[in-house]
Parts: sequence; C-alpha cells; structure tokens
Amino acid sequence: MFTYKWKMVDYGQNQVTSPEFNVEVKPAVTIGYFQDLEANPEGWYSEGWNNDWERGSPASGPGKAFSGQNVYGTNLEGPHSDSSDSYLNMPPIDIPENGHSYLQYKQWYNISPDGVDGSTDFGAVLVSTDRQNWEILSKTEATKFGENGVPLEYSTNGWVDAEMDLSAYAGKRIYISFYMFTWLTGFDWEPRDGWYLDDISLTDKPLIGSKVKKATGEIHTKKQPYTTLLAPTSTMVMNSSSQPDVLPIGAKVTLVDSGYSVAANPADGRFSMTHKAGEITLRAEAYGFHSTDQAVSIPKDGTVEANFTLKPLGKGTVEGVVKDKNDRETNIRCHHLFSRGCRHYSCENG
Repeated sequence: MFTYKWKMVDYGQNQVTSPEFNVEVKPAVTIGYFQDLEANPEGWYSEGWNNDWERGSPASGPGKAFSGQNVYGTNLEGPHSDSSDSYLNMPPIDIPENGHSYLQYKQWYNISPDGVDGSTDFGAVLVSTDRQNWEILSKTEATKFGENGVPLEYSTNGWVDAEMDLSAYAGKRIYISFYMFTWLTGFDWEPRDGWYLDDISLTDKPLIGSKVKKATGEIHTKKQPYTTLLAPTSTMVMNSSSQPDVLPIGAKVTLVDSGYSVAANPADGRFSMTHKAGEITLRAEAYGFHSTDQAVSIPKDGTVEANFTLKPLGKGTVEGVVKDKNDRETNIRCHHLFSRGCRHYSCENG
C-alpha cells in the first residue's frame, strides 16, 4: 500500500495540503502483456505541457481504432496542440533475464514535415531504467520524399505495425514513454492530427518480416515543467538573473530584427520560437507595462531560455463631468481609473 498527499502552492505562495490517499501497489507488467485500450488501462498516465493525449474512440485522425473502439491519441476530435511536450507513460516493465523481448503496437500518424532536414514535430518512444536518464528507441519517420531526398510527408495513411527490441534490457525493470513534441514555427499552417496508438503488447516473438527498431543512441532529457527539448549534443543556456515572485503576463515577444512575433501564454507567461543560431534581440511588451529588450545568443543545435520581468506603467485618475447634448450638467459623475494597464469606470449619483 502506498500513501500520498498533495501539497500545492500558487503564484501568490498560498499553500493547500490535501487529505491522504491510499493506493494499492501492483507488480510491473512483463512478456505476455497486451492492452487493447477498451477498458481503462491500469498504470497508464500522461503528463507534460499542452498535454493532449486522450483515450477513447477517435473522431479524427484514423477515424476508427485498429481493433475495438478505443485508442490513445493526441486529441481524438481534431488536430494536435500547436506546441507541446507531452508524455504517455506505460506501467513499469520487467524484462526477463533470458530470451528476446519486444514492444509491439499499432500506430497511425500525420505530422507536419516543416523543419530543417526533417520535421520539427515528431513522436518518439523513450526508454529508461531509472526514470531520470532516457534513450530514444525510435522516432516517427518520413513516408514520402522529394527527388532531392528532402522529406515531404510524415503520414502513415492507415494503421501500421511498430516494433522495438527490448532485449538489451534483459533482467532489468524499464519504463516506456510515448513522447509527442510539437512546435508552432509559423511556416506551416496546415493542421495535423498527430499520433494514435492501439493494441500495445510485450512479446518474445518478433513480427514476421518486420524491421525491428533498435535504440538510436540518442539521449532524451525528459523535461521538468516548462523546459524545452534539447538536441543530443546541445547545451542549455539559462538566464542567470534572479527571478522574483511575480505573476505571469500575457505579453507579445518580438524578434526586433525581423518583426516576427509570438504571444506568451497568459496562464504561465511561457513562449517559444525557432530561429537560426546567432545573436538576436528579443522585445517583450504588454499593454500597461514598459517594454523590455534582451540580447540573446542561440547556440548551434541548442536551446536558450530568456526571461522577462516587465515593469508596470504609472497609474492615475481621470475625473470629469458628463453632460447631455444641450450642455446641461447631469447629476452623474464618472471616474476613469488607470491601473496596471486596466481601465476601470465607476459612476455615482452626485
């Protein structure tokens, strides 16, 4: 039995602690496991930023499950999130010490081809032995190429088989996560339906005629909330300035040199954009606040984080008298208040 409770702190540092909850701890799954997703799958859960993994009957994407009624998919009723880092996690898996072990499943995907030397958006199967260090077993692949070899399409056009060889983890407990990364670059506006999964199994027999996917050797840094994906050889450049306790602002962030802008999420202040490596200047601006510029250096194949703290404009009070068209003074006085970019009106009989 596992006992836990939630401790929650909001932006204002207000704290709430939940009652205690008891959960029965079940053993890990192993060879012979099969999940068709028709019943609520025990031990599965999803997480991440703009997480849109859902289980149910698909009204979008493939339009129907490979078998039965239910699938896991990134938004069952339409296109996937424009920008997301989302994870669909399997229960822990115990790999036998002897013999072969394979992860097999049915998949359908339709993902944007936009990007340099391949799609910026992708789905990936991650594996870990400690939930800290993750390796990419496979990624969604291009299905159509141009004459020059440039990927033109990432769409399976139907349900297809997928298989990963897990034999290298013999005798170990592992963790599998289906990871979906999408980023709205501003160059491809066609909505895409994302990634769908069905009939997930663990077996000791490979699919007949299949090309078994082996680990790519690519390392994945599974993110804490609100961090971004790192390329395998990149470094994370962090803003070293102290971050005060402030509320997020729904601002606009602009590349000063080009004028390209993105909106910050008003819920958490997060924003993201893609740009070639080099020196750039970003400008953050929001109604009721002084705009702020920041010089940013983007490393090659890397990610940089830029934080802005905007200072509010001054506030004041405007008072006046409302009269009718005959220029006769009425008995109503209105006050127009300016405060942190918000307009407030109040009228009273006088």
